[in-house]
Amino acid sequence: MESEPIQGMPVESFDDRLAELRAHYSGAICDVMDSCIEDILLPADRMTLLADAAMFMVFIISTKIAAEQGAGADDRRALMAAYWPLEKAIKSDVPKLLMEFVDAVKAEARAPSCRVCGCTETTACVVAGKPNCHWVEPDLCSTCAEAPTVQ
Repeated sequence: MESEPIQGMPVESFDDRLAELRAHYSGAICDVMDSCIEDILLPADRMTLLADAAMFMVFIISTKIAAEQGAGADDRRALMAAYWPLEKAIKSDVPKLLMEFVDAVKAEARAPSCRVCGCTETTACVVAGKPNCHWVEPDLCSTCAEAPTVQ
């Protein structure tokens, strides 16, 4: 909502300016928090940070499961019945799955890729009616080699 113009210039309303400032400072606060997490909070111990975040999510999910089963907010037994199996799975399975994912990403980063399309051994080009691509040079796949734009 705009107020009356002063000397031909519209004046921004207080509510609009307040909303703009809130958005700016919210973004700035998020940037500071991201920076703290990345630079200050034990960068070598990110696995612990991820595990803590996962456990918090397990707690939230457990409250939702208990509520869906008709339990009240104060029914600790129902909450724990939903929580413990999830916690056990998170503590035993998630670290292993995370490490497998990280190892796969690292392996993919080291894998050769096509200089034209970026395909790799595990993400070959798929063109309808043709077999998957293969290497014709160390950094060129058959699909891109057959394309008229590649010399």
